[in-house]
Amino acid sequence: MIEIKPVSGSDPALKAMLEAVGLPVDDLEEAGRLFFAATENGSLYGVGGLETADRNILLRSIAVASDHRHKGIGRAITENLLDIARKRDVDSVYLLTTTAAAFFENLGFRQVERATASKDILKTRQASSLCPSSAILMKLSLAQPSNQGHSHVRTPL
Repeated sequence: MIEIKPVSGSDPALKAMLEAVGLPVDDLEEAGRLFFAATENGSLYGVGGLETADRNILLRSIAVASDHRHKGIGRAITENLLDIARKRDVDSVYLLTTTAAAFFENLGFRQVERATASKDILKTRQASSLCPSSAILMKLSLAQPSNQGHSHVRTPL
């Protein structure tokens, strides 16, 4: 059974998997990032992470080992990350992709123009310098209607 558990941004296996699929690793240890690994019997099958950006979250670094793709691991990691995002008082989850737009569209994300994105998302290193300008920006809105005056407590990453 696959287990999804937190890992440090300094984890060598996280970095190796991201490098293997051509994803950026320059900022993994900076503040505001949370990473997870999908493992089974000690074998790493996939990774994924979140980065806070004020009232939004950047979904990032989703990668699955090539010999374990098309088995639902990427979906499981992404759904785990979205569950974490839903537990925080954030408005939207954004991501940048060059190869997986259809995968994320199946999870409810929609392509958006960079000009319409949250300024806090656009200021992240992922959006401003690490991802190519050709990367597609996608968004999933999590904003809920006000709960009749109930206050929300925001949980930091």
